[in-house]
Amino acid sequence: YGLHVYGLIVCILIFSANFSYSQERLLFSAPMANAFANETEGRLEGPAVDLIKLLFRDYDVEVETVPLPWMRLLEYIKDGKIDAVAPIFYNAERARFISYSIPFGTHDTKVLVRRGHSFTFKKREDLIGFRGIAVRGRSEGEAFDRFSAEHLNLQKVNSLDQIIKMILKGRADYGIDKLYDIIAISNQLGVSDQIEILDMTIATNDNCIGFSKKSPFVRYIPQINKKILQLKKEGKIEEMVLNYVNGFKRN
Repeated sequence: YGLHVYGLIVCILIFSANFSYSQERLLFSAPMANAFANETEGRLEGPAVDLIKLLFRDYDVEVETVPLPWMRLLEYIKDGKIDAVAPIFYNAERARFISYSIPFGTHDTKVLVRRGHSFTFKKREDLIGFRGIAVRGRSEGEAFDRFSAEHLNLQKVNSLDQIIKMILKGRADYGIDKLYDIIAISNQLGVSDQIEILDMTIATNDNCIGFSKKSPFVRYIPQINKKILQLKKEGKIEEMVLNYVNGFKRN
C-alpha cells in the first residue's frame, strides 16, 4: 500500500511540474514586403524575425510572428495586442505607446524613379511640383514628414510594390522608401533594370525594436540592448540583412 501511495505522489508531482511551467510567448510583427520581413504561408520570415529570436534565445521565450498591415500593426502595438515590432524608428508620437531599444542599424530613405525619367535632386525642395508616392503610415523622420505635408504632392498607398508598379505605369514621377527595401522588392518583381535610385538621401534614421508599453517584455530592454551592442560589434546584424536582400529572387 505504501509503495502505491508513494508512486501516486511522484506522479502528481511530475504532472504538476509539467503544467506549472509555462514558457513566455512574445508576439512579434514587422513591416512586410521589405528587406527585413516578408510573409510566407501565414508567418513572417527575414532578418527582423531572426534578430528577435536571437535576442530572446537565452531567456526561454517563444517568438510567434503575426503578419499585419502596417497601420493595423501600429494599432495593435498601441493596444498591447502585439509585444514588439522591428524595424521601427523613434518619433515623438509613437513614443507615447512604444518603448525603444537602442538602434541595431540605420536605413537611408531614397527617391526612386522610372529609368530614363530622372530629374535634378540635390535638395528636398527639388521634389516640389512632381507627383510623389509613399507608403501610408510610414514616417521618414519628423523634419521630412512636416516638409512633405506642407509642400509635396505625395499620394499614399499600402506597399512598396504598389509604388514601383505605379511608377512604371507613369502614374507617379517618383517614390520614396528605404534603400534596402527598394533593392529587395525591385529584385523580387524582376524590374530592377527598369528603375533608378537617385543619389541624394532624404533621411537617415535609426532602426530600433519597439516594445508596446503594455507588454511584459519591456523589462528585457536593458539585456536586449547589451546583446545588440555585441552583435553590432561583430557585424552580425548587417550580415543578416545583406544576405537576405541579396537572396531575393523574382517571383
